[in-house]
Amino acid sequence: AGVEGIAAMTGLSQQQAALANQREYSEPVQWLGSDARRREFIEALRVAARASRATGDEARSLEPALSPEIAAATFLPQVVWVDGRKLCAALAQGIRHHGGEVIENTPVTEITHENSRITGIRTARGHHSAERVALCAGHTFDRIQGLPAHMPASIPVRGVILTLGMPEPLITRLIKRPDGILCPRSDGRLIVGVTKVPGDMRPYPDAGSVLDLLSGAFRAAPALRGLPFIEAVHGFRPYLPDEAMLNGPDPEISGLFHALGHAADGYLRAAAVSEQVATAMVGSSKT
Repeated sequence: AGVEGIAAMTGLSQQQAALANQREYSEPVQWLGSDARRREFIEALRVAARASRATGDEARSLEPALSPEIAAATFLPQVVWVDGRKLCAALAQGIRHHGGEVIENTPVTEITHENSRITGIRTARGHHSAERVALCAGHTFDRIQGLPAHMPASIPVRGVILTLGMPEPLITRLIKRPDGILCPRSDGRLIVGVTKVPGDMRPYPDAGSVLDLLSGAFRAAPALRGLPFIEAVHGFRPYLPDEAMLNGPDPEISGLFHALGHAADGYLRAAAVSEQVATAMVGSSKT
């Protein structure tokens, strides 16, 4: 669609449209255009998203820092990786803009209900009354008291991710490899990830994972060896048994809704799942 086309169809500024055109998604953006323009834009993305094969030389013509050992690649124009921290901050800002309240760093310890109807939640700050509650608490949801007996167990899958500084744009596109990813950000960072280890509950990024991630990154692009190391962080993906998902109203407690089991695809699924759950919650107002 080009910068002008993206700006026209989405309502984004020229600067934001330029970033979108470059596949730079470190800054979450909000759709500002009409529904008709949105559908047109999505169709344009669908057409543009067709994959194409590339030789190693063709891949290096796009990303010169790639290793000469890379013999083949697949070009996927619309594959991107969301910056989770900035997306969550943007969501919180959106909630506050629409009059909502965001209470941070306050875990829910219990959901409360009476006669099979939700009455609210309990935190360290006390009880918060509510007629409807959405349970979307990630991998620790099964530690919350008051859940119905049918709820499945949480299966956390640990991951480690690294950040390097990239003063010069050695990598300009998201690169997915069998052993990880390289994801450039428009603010001069390069994300290197990500491990996936079920049953590992260590509360820190371990040295072995850091070594494995860096080794894979250096094999893909040897020039990355000279970049500054910024941080290593860890987290836990929220899996359910059999990698199932649990979305929608609870069958036993009226007013309780679930959005669970998103595994490694939470940001990818967020738009569709949130619309589904929100529709179910609003539709329950008469029940």
